[in-house]
Amino acid sequence: MCYLQLENISKIYVSGNEPVAAVSDVSLSVEQGEFIAVTGPSGCGKSTLLHMIGGLSRPSGGSVYVEGASLYRQKAADLALYRRRKVGIVYQFYNLVPELTAGENLILPALMDRRRIKKAWVDRILEILGMEDKRDCYPDQLSGGQQQKIALGRALVTRPPLLLADEPTGNLDSAKRDEVLELLAELNAREEMTVLLVTHDPCVAGIARRKIHMADGKIVKDEETL
Repeated sequence: MCYLQLENISKIYVSGNEPVAAVSDVSLSVEQGEFIAVTGPSGCGKSTLLHMIGGLSRPSGGSVYVEGASLYRQKAADLALYRRRKVGIVYQFYNLVPELTAGENLILPALMDRRRIKKAWVDRILEILGMEDKRDCYPDQLSGGQQQKIALGRALVTRPPLLLADEPTGNLDSAKRDEVLELLAELNAREEMTVLLVTHDPCVAGIARRKIHMADGKIVKDEETL
């Protein structure tokens, strides 16, 4: 059984009086532990696809199955539990809580779920992201790139079985980008974390074992790379 199955999903928005298909009739099967890069031009539907997989945006048509269960047929409480426990999401926007420090933002998913996270794991994430000295800073004291690092750490801190990342290294220098990619590769290999990563960076896409290329809301190429 596939870990993730998309069956003919579409997402239609209305612009003015005209319907616009952000995603159109996409089907996709993902095995547990796959590392997939999703590429394609801006506006091709990559982010919309991730949002539907992440339980954030209900498809206009089609179905999303996770471990054989229909995601959008669940009760609202169960869908919220899925987002909290089963998936880590790195958004294009940071969405940090301004009243919380960087360290508190990072562990927020665990606090909301009343789960304890080992301090050594939090320390390691902060070290990899180069944010050890920013633990007690508030978001308005951080640069955009630093906020993005905390958002990435927040998505990883609970070791979710599924990570959806939308340009997670876009504001990082090449050295930090490579360290983050090494961490993702380690979690993917050691804990079978399934990773779907949207990127325009060929270096980032190069770490994935499978590449999906989208255009005009459709998957136009799906290839194994390693």
